[in-house]
Amino acid sequence: MLGPYLDQAHAGVIIAQAESREALDKILAEDIYFPNLADYEVREFKDAMSKLS
Repeated sequence: MLGPYLDQAHAGVIIAQAESREALDKILAEDIYFPNLADYEVREFKDAMSKLS
């Protein structure tokens, strides 16, 4: 799931699931904008409101 922020230009959020942090880093490294144009802040969170939680 991903999309742009409405209150900040050229920024958005990506919600991703991967087997490990290393696997996610590998996926993000394949982004055509990374590392020249994109910065990522990876944060874990607890899913509290979905059918999977």
